[in-house]
Amino acid sequence: ARAPDEALAAAAVRTAETIVREHVRPDGSSCQVLWLDPANGRTVRREAVMAASIDSCWARGQAWGIHGFAELAEGTRDARWRTVAERM
Repeated sequence: ARAPDEALAAAAVRTAETIVREHVRPDGSSCQVLWLDPANGRTVRREAVMAASIDSCWARGQAWGIHGFAELAEGTRDARWRTVAERM
């Protein structure tokens, strides 16, 4: 079995991969709320609770994405996360 820190790190990377695949749009913007199917991690529906619409970009979440992917790049030394942060 893996050490707890390794298991948490692996879970964080899997989560980031899902967010990039399902949440970050090709233009680098992101939707505010996604409901994902827990069986396959694919989007079931999108919502805009505080955003203007499901097609708009919610600024607060966008900032969290930029910061989070930059932190992940620094912590993992994996350049793909920096690329996502820059695209966002």
